[in-house]
Amino acid sequence: MSTRYVVAVHRIKDSERSQELSEQLSWAVNEMASVLREGDPVQIEPPVAWAGLPMAHKILHEIAAAFQTEQNELMEVEERALYSLKQAVAENPDDAVQWHQLGLHSLCSQQFKTSQKYLKAAVTRFIECCYAWSNLGI
Repeated sequence: MSTRYVVAVHRIKDSERSQELSEQLSWAVNEMASVLREGDPVQIEPPVAWAGLPMAHKILHEIAAAFQTEQNELMEVEERALYSLKQAVAENPDDAVQWHQLGLHSLCSQQFKTSQKYLKAAVTRFIECCYAWSNLGI
């Protein structure tokens, strides 16, 4: 797997654990985007790379929403996360994981009808996914 991808995932997880909007999270977002844009000498499957960018944006939005952030800044972060998630779904519409991520984002944003639509799409694509079923029940 790409070293750049692994380092970016590590930065995302570190920021998520510490619940800090740090430069590391911004670097991770940029690194994920560059892996998609430029490719990497070590082969990485596009669905894996597409999963990383929305994950970084989603964590960025969750941390910003959890702490007092100016409304316009929060809206900008949310728009970026939503755009990134929808772009990942557009890249591979049959990937249940991407639909599930989009459903989780909508659930966290308290957009329940939208979340239900995306989670149903995830379940349709991968009926054995207990996480999607569980989140759909929520």
